[in-house]
Amino acid sequence: MLSSYHYWLAANWHTPHHPSPWILCPVPLVRIPRGEYVIQRVQQQKGIRLTPAVAIGIALCATGLAAQSKSAPALKIQVLDAQGAQIVASEPAKTTQREVHLSFAHSYRPGDRIVVSGPERIAVQLDSGQPECRLYRQSAGLWSFEIPFGHSQNELGGAYDPNAFQGAAHTVGVRVLGRHELRGYRNLALNPCDQTVQPELPAFPHATASSTYREMAVFAPRNAIDGVVAGGNHGRWPYQSWGPDKVDGLWWRADFGRIVELDKLRIAVRSDFPHDSHWKEVTIEFSDGTQVKITLAKSAGLQEVRFPRHRTLWIGISHLVPAEEPGWCALTEVEAWGREIH
Repeated sequence: MLSSYHYWLAANWHTPHHPSPWILCPVPLVRIPRGEYVIQRVQQQKGIRLTPAVAIGIALCATGLAAQSKSAPALKIQVLDAQGAQIVASEPAKTTQREVHLSFAHSYRPGDRIVVSGPERIAVQLDSGQPECRLYRQSAGLWSFEIPFGHSQNELGGAYDPNAFQGAAHTVGVRVLGRHELRGYRNLALNPCDQTVQPELPAFPHATASSTYREMAVFAPRNAIDGVVAGGNHGRWPYQSWGPDKVDGLWWRADFGRIVELDKLRIAVRSDFPHDSHWKEVTIEFSDGTQVKITLAKSAGLQEVRFPRHRTLWIGISHLVPAEEPGWCALTEVEAWGREIH
């Protein structure tokens, strides 16, 4: 693979109706030495003036984006067994094809996994009736999802809908995410396809934590971003949660894989009262070191926290103070609302 450097080629202008907007284009400048082209800023009181350097930049932008679209891998779905042997695969897709589905007959076994090939931003549906997952990867390529099996997964019924991945009839879908889907205000932490152990090419959002009770899947960090909010119980689906051990120094974190802009969190504490206590005070952390201390109520459902728009690579929750000692505390769901910044 050719090495490339990513630059921002920009033109800036000022008019009474458009005060200093920026037009930005991410361009991989293949085989161009670092520093040969730099960001160009052009400002004029009336209209737009293109200097030769900016004109070259726009041409490079168009060329780079065209090259990117040609080099992006075609969509493909495979199902592999524990040894990596192919069980079934979709037909080869054209590079312009933006959606692929694979229907097949197979009863999953431990170690089976679904492998998807595609560009950086894709939407995946792992089985019929399962929620679609909007995934971001830092480069195009393969992404894999191991079918959930094992003692920790099945002991309390599992962290997934009991109908998921069952039987012999399955349909997997993958599609390219359109720009219009990425512009809106949404929960940027949501990822029902998150996995505790990330594949070689990780997908985001991704949740991690300092502790998981008995390493059980029903208490894994991913459960707090799976989109399921159910109170009054704990354990098997739909009551899965991030449930840590009773230890000091607890933290939970959701990584976005790129910089996003947030202005609101919605947090649901697990509400299996009186079995549960709850964290009455926590600290929200951002990747630039900013911290915001908040209080949480003993309540089922989502509790909203607003703050000025903040750009960050991740959000963390730390310095968790329980309301009652001793008591089990857990998070059912964490939503991070905001927008993509480009």
